[in-house]
Amino acid sequence: MTQVTDSMPAALLGTIRWTKSSHSNPHGSCVEVAELTGGKIALRDSRHPDGPALVYTRAAMAAFVKAVQEGEFDEMAGSPWVSTEERPHRGFGRLGRRLW
Repeated sequence: MTQVTDSMPAALLGTIRWTKSSHSNPHGSCVEVAELTGGKIALRDSRHPDGPALVYTRAAMAAFVKAVQEGEFDEMAGSPWVSTEERPHRGFGRLGRRLW
């Protein structure tokens, strides 16, 4: 078996099940995720399935998902909130609805 390294071609990861969100856009600009052996997670660009796969530990992915849920990247995603102090609650949209 090939040793898994970060940024290796996704095609070299072998037969794994790639999954993308049901919220993906119809133009194919999506990120796909796959569970690897050894407790790692791979990400790839769905438009370039044989391109590089970014490989992370479960702990790193859990920390990232938690940060997204808590609104740490809202400004990067075009959130109307200028700063964390101005938000009614992290992880909630302008109307107070949960974003995920």
